[in-house]
Amino acid sequence: MIASAVAQPGRHPWIDQFLSDPRRGYADLVAGHTAIHPYQRADAPDAARLLFGGLAEDDPARAVLDNAVLDWLDTRRRESAPPRPGPRQSWVREISETLEIVYILGLPRSAVALRRRRAEWTDFCARHVLAPSRDARAMLWRTLALTQNLAHTTDPALSAQELVPLWHLLCREAGGALPTRYLAIGLLGLRRLPQANSDLPWLAGLAHWALARKPNGAAFRAEWLALKSLYPRNPSSWRTQVTQLLDTSLFSDAGITAPGWWGEADPDLRLRPRGPNQSSPEVLRSPGPEACIAVIGRLGEPFASMRANIDALVAGHRRFLSATGQPSYFSRMVHALGSALMDQPADSPAERARLAEALAREALAWEPNNGFLWSVWHRALIAQGRLQAAELLGWEQLRRIPDQPDGFTQLALLLARLPQRQLEAAALLRETIERFPANVPARTQLAELLIAGDRAEEAMAVMYDAFADGAANEFSFAVRTRLLAHAGRTDDANATVAEGLRRFPQDRFLADLASRLARGQPLPWVAKELAAPLPAASETEPDGDAELARMLALGRLRRLRFLQEHAATLGEPPVAGSDLLQGDVETAYASVLSLRAGGTEVDVMPVFAVAFEAALNAEDRARLEKLAQTQPRLRALVLVARALVGDVTAASEIDAWLAEPLPPGKERIEGRLHAALRIVRGDAASILEPLQLHRAAVLRLVHDASEATLGEALLAA
Repeated sequence: MIASAVAQPGRHPWIDQFLSDPRRGYADLVAGHTAIHPYQRADAPDAARLLFGGLAEDDPARAVLDNAVLDWLDTRRRESAPPRPGPRQSWVREISETLEIVYILGLPRSAVALRRRRAEWTDFCARHVLAPSRDARAMLWRTLALTQNLAHTTDPALSAQELVPLWHLLCREAGGALPTRYLAIGLLGLRRLPQANSDLPWLAGLAHWALARKPNGAAFRAEWLALKSLYPRNPSSWRTQVTQLLDTSLFSDAGITAPGWWGEADPDLRLRPRGPNQSSPEVLRSPGPEACIAVIGRLGEPFASMRANIDALVAGHRRFLSATGQPSYFSRMVHALGSALMDQPADSPAERARLAEALAREALAWEPNNGFLWSVWHRALIAQGRLQAAELLGWEQLRRIPDQPDGFTQLALLLARLPQRQLEAAALLRETIERFPANVPARTQLAELLIAGDRAEEAMAVMYDAFADGAANEFSFAVRTRLLAHAGRTDDANATVAEGLRRFPQDRFLADLASRLARGQPLPWVAKELAAPLPAASETEPDGDAELARMLALGRLRRLRFLQEHAATLGEPPVAGSDLLQGDVETAYASVLSLRAGGTEVDVMPVFAVAFEAALNAEDRARLEKLAQTQPRLRALVLVARALVGDVTAASEIDAWLAEPLPPGKERIEGRLHAALRIVRGDAASILEPLQLHRAAVLRLVHDASEATLGEALLAA
């Protein structure tokens, strides 16, 4: 019946009914509450295709449907899922089928909106993964894959390569953090890239999966042959591309030589002796370090005349990155070039900083935990005068990467240079020292901050502790020398600088201090980096930058956590739990902080972090164990929480876990916990007593890990 109906010309009368009330009409369609003869037995995507698929592209009904679909999705995103399994299954099915309609009918406005607010939609859909047939996250990513060209054509400002890091992530993690079925979505995304003129991107995706998951020959053969049949190529073309790919360093360093997995999977791809007139395949290489050094060496020239050289360097790296999915060379180039763009005084500083920012963001899509790239972005915002954005980005970096001290000291330096923020800077540096006792820069930076605030005695105490704890370097000797000289203890200052030069004989600054002391000259007092003025503030942020807006919202909440934890030191009243929930921004993170501040539970429980914090606050071991069952990747975090509330069985499991080295490739969160808890336990026979002795520090570690799961695309409810 349906097949014959497709052939019937004309417009279905239901469309006019839909146009009279699009919001209700679409809601009824996707819920199956409307009888549309003869499509009663068709599901929503099929019915939508049969109703709208034959309409002309410029038919107003298609645009009305596009708007109705997007409005429905936005409304659904703000709703809570039904608690009972049956209704929740239907609720998730409706989300998945609506996303399917977007790509089946090619709805341009919805496709662009999903791309522009991809992080929000991923966060939402990841909460609604119930089963392979009820997986809103998989359908979202499939829709993004199939609408790449549509979105780019509709809005050329969207980069054609923007989603490549996501597709490679799905390929690498399929069979690991993600179900194996996600490999098909990652490969689909790489096969459907706009403006693609090579098979290398999706061949690289398949190779990254094989390198990460080590499939047996039959599993690789099944994936390869299914794709090979879609692309008629002669065997020599396949052999050339596979050889080019596997000759790159990522695979050769892992001992993979061409034809690698393909040699066992496909007789056509086994290498054959090269004929006398056959040339070797072109070698895939990224531009070498010397190319970047050459460009950096010319950055003192006018920016307009240098831009073509910069673009050529970046384009060469992008070609290699797009073909191979290997980001390390690109990230190193971005760090070196981005830093140099801001380090060298020259013309067009704002334009240079904007370029550094754009490159850093592009590279972070590939390596989101690369602290060097975060530093480039942070500095680029400061150079543009976007000081509030730079600060909030710094807080978001701490939320995402709490195990890297450089992010803490970098943010503290900015706070120290902002008006009336020195107390916060000092509190953050003291926290950094507690978190990373061996970190030297945090101690010297705190001492410099105290010196600038005319608190020399406190600075001296900081340096005394640094030397006593063995956390000192040449900069520590310099600070201590200056403090002693300022206090009139010239003999002690001379002895300190002499000891510093004995240990660091090549240090020019220590040599200068020694020379000044010998001549009776005063030593420098306030550090230049603290005295240097900041660029004039310009707080206008680009419109439509959904990714940055979301990051800044998260950063604002991370700062609220800091203010909560340091309220007594800062002399500020703590924020009430209910106040944290004001507004509609990042409700999940706000709910986590609200729970810690004594607020009540709110209905965003599919989010792991919220459910985890509620169970931890209630000291509910049964709820914690249930969370470990639903999120086995986070079992280590749940074990620590259970041990904190006195669960002896959990403590014993942690002891056994800590007794063994952490296997490579484990989750980042698990790695952080393993390293930190080994330090906490020390020589104790069991972790139980040290957990209580260092409860505050361990609880902070648990909070860090919990917050790091927010917005984590690979976690599903």
